[in-house]
Amino acid sequence: MKTALKITLLISVIGYLVFTVATLSKKNEDYVCCGVDVVVRDRSEKTLLNKEFVTDILANKKISPQGQTISKININRIEQIVGENAYIDSVQCYFTPKHNLCIRVIPRKPIMHVITDDTEYYMDASGNTMPASKFNLDLCLMTGNISEKLAKDKLLPLASFLDNNEPWKNEIQQVNVIDEQHIELIPMTGEHRIRIGNGDNIKEKMEKLLLFRKEGLDKIGWNKYTYIDLSYNGQIVCTKKN
Repeated sequence: MKTALKITLLISVIGYLVFTVATLSKKNEDYVCCGVDVVVRDRSEKTLLNKEFVTDILANKKISPQGQTISKININRIEQIVGENAYIDSVQCYFTPKHNLCIRVIPRKPIMHVITDDTEYYMDASGNTMPASKFNLDLCLMTGNISEKLAKDKLLPLASFLDNNEPWKNEIQQVNVIDEQHIELIPMTGEHRIRIGNGDNIKEKMEKLLLFRKEGLDKIGWNKYTYIDLSYNGQIVCTKKN
């Protein structure tokens, strides 16, 4: 008798839960989206992406979730549209308990600014390119004869090194590419240019230059040379001004 009673109670509880879930789910479809919350994660000084930027993407596609019933809002489509933007790395959409549509985005963080005779763009650490006209950011400037392959294979590791190492982060204002085997750095201090060959072994070359600066340039002056060449193994070759 007790067993039968327990089974009956258990069936009743399960039935009630199923009914409640089904009822809540059905009602949830009728809720109206009360607003759009945009959350920009991992922001830094190298991205100006904000809520207005994301909402403008939706507005340009004539997508206005606020005021629509939740069942009519295709969040997968919204993720696709927002995620296609070149400045956005990833996006996730979901509804909050207050029936707002939350759009969480992770922006791409450009690491260098490339300018050639034919094109201009930003590039992030993964090699993704972004139009350079949208934001004005303080990035390592790359100029000269630059293909996208050269930018990814040679200049990206160079930009990463300069960005993550003092004093070069603030000292090197521009990288100029003559060709694949002749890359030069243009420093903020002095009138010389620093030749680094094809950019390989940049850590060792810059350590050698730092020692030379402390023991040489700081004593004899910054404007004695036109070029400081680090492309030779084991030595630094300097060209004096005429």
